Amino acid sequence: MFTGIIEKLGTCVESIFTEGGKRLTFSILNSPLKQVQGSILKGESISINGVCLTVTKSEKDWFQVFASNGTLKTTTLGNIRKGTPVNIERAIKMGDRLGGHLVQGHIDGKGKIISKRVSQGTITFSISIDRELLKYIVPKGSITIDGVSLTVAGKNNSCFTISIIPYTQDNTTLKFLKTGDFVNIESDIIGKYLLQR
Repeated sequence: MFTGIIEKLGTCVESIFTEGGKRLTFSILNSPLKQVQGSILKGESISINGVCLTVTKSEKDWFQVFASNGTLKTTTLGNIRKGTPVNIERAIKMGDRLGGHLVQGHIDGKGKIISKRVSQGTITFSISIDRELLKYIVPKGSITIDGVSLTVAGKNNSCFTISIIPYTQDNTTLKFLKTGDFVNIESDIIGKYLLQR
């Protein structure tokens, strides 16, 4: 379980398709995350751009994960190449502050950036998604975009909007997004359970 509060940015240093999926290696060199590298252990869960993955190897300055073909199909991890920056969050511990919202790291689907507007330092994105997923999006509710906990600013019949404040821009990869890019989306778990009633 995660909170959607990104701890640090990492960089992909190796992206290799293998039988059954893709092996991804991320560097944390020149990142404050290196200071807590001892807590990133083989076998633990970690969120990469909002996708919950298992650490398969961990060394002083890097760690490795494996994404299955199923994960590559439903997320944007298939597009990650050497040099791609990513959002990183370790799983929460019982008793930690819940600064964002409850995030599973189980991606519901991909969304497409259809517009990007910048006003007074704030970036507003409009994101189109499949109608089946749109029903889980609640105005003023929580949503996770590429692992970042955000608030839905608005919604219509085909898309929703989110606003990115300067702090979030400075500490996540969202500032790099442009019109036409795809993002990983996880809707609020509470809304999903309510709609399943």
